[in-house]
Amino acid sequence: MKLSKHTITVLLSSLLVSITILAYKTRRQPVKEAARYSAEVFSVWNGWGYDILVDDSVIIHQESIPSIGRGIPFPEKKQAQQAANLVLEKLSNSDDLPTLTKDEVAEICPSLK
Repeated sequence: MKLSKHTITVLLSSLLVSITILAYKTRRQPVKEAARYSAEVFSVWNGWGYDILVDDSVIIHQESIPSIGRGIPFPEKKQAQQAANLVLEKLSNSDDLPTLTKDEVAEICPSLK
């Protein structure tokens, strides 16, 4: 049985496409090292704020309670830590921005409701 040039070309092209797809599907993806996020709470003029760090670099410096627009710091250290922990959780669980909503802030600081 003799194959035509067209048939050979189609078979070789199909083989090449199959090998390319197989190589793409099975190639090893480099493992991306997870960013090492951490938080530090600090004292400000009449309350508390927090920094979010990646390794040792500050990426978020928050001196006031976010989402309320009043420029006041967290009244208690514990509240600043809770807010920082929530931001860390958001950074670790998704690619979304780690912003805090007014409702989340109200849960952390009930006196602001």
